Amino acid sequence: MSAIPIYDITNEPYYNYFIRNGYKYLGYGYMHVVFEKDNVVYKLVRSKFKKFDKKYDYEFERDNLDFLRKYCFSTPKIIKIYDAGELVDDYIVLAEEKLKGIVKNEKTLNVKNVQEIISFQEKTHLHTMPFFGQLYDKNLQFSSWNEYLSYITKRAQKASVLFQIPFNIDEVKKFFSAEYQYTDQSRYMILDPNEENFIFDEADKLVGVIDIDHPVGFDPLYELSVCLYAKKYIFEMMRNLKRDYFNNFIEVIKMYARIHSLADILFLYDKDKNLFKNEIETCAKNVGEFQAFLNDYK
Repeated sequence: MSAIPIYDITNEPYYNYFIRNGYKYLGYGYMHVVFEKDNVVYKLVRSKFKKFDKKYDYEFERDNLDFLRKYCFSTPKIIKIYDAGELVDDYIVLAEEKLKGIVKNEKTLNVKNVQEIISFQEKTHLHTMPFFGQLYDKNLQFSSWNEYLSYITKRAQKASVLFQIPFNIDEVKKFFSAEYQYTDQSRYMILDPNEENFIFDEADKLVGVIDIDHPVGFDPLYELSVCLYAKKYIFEMMRNLKRDYFNNFIEVIKMYARIHSLADILFLYDKDKNLFKNEIETCAKNVGEFQAFLNDYK
């Protein structure tokens, strides 16, 4: 397996511009780099992911932050979305207010923080959507959950064949036709368990949420399955809280996690399987191990 090269921010074509003009480099995520100046945060795509540098993605993030703020969630206000060349050459830049507070990581996150995160998720689930699927992509919106579930299950099956990861599609179809069917409305959810997107105060109260760029209209149990797949330590902390649906629907959550983890590989594969070869190999290895983990998970 090829080694994933170490990311060096100084190699980014825009790095010197920001540093030279008094911006502070804050860090980077999987896809974006972040700078700060005068309590304004500037977010732009890493050069490797230039294919994801579309203005409508940033506009969609703005609209979703506005949507949540309308319902009294604390989110940063987007100040401006700069066109390519307007602030830096060739790159679109999102500028937003900086939320003041404490950012947690795996080592500093505690049970009270997780209580706040799950309460936030539950509040977003109160808001219904007119369709199921990915809110940012008009081509991936469906009239029913079964319709969308069928779509992502087929993607999971495709990934299992491509990457030789066992997946019993007949078992999945039987489970969701005989043992569990979601009949409620589509519910808004951010579908991102990254603890670094949640801002806390000194008393560990959640005071803000950032980076909501790919929300969906789904069955709320699906959000828990993403936590199980992407952040198992957060999921375990969640299970220790008094929420009956963890015990009552753990098999549903596990089945969703099987589907999501496999379908997730195809995101980069479909975008550019050659460009993202290293990431796809690592992801496939992790998903294979996760599928095996789910066999014994209770």
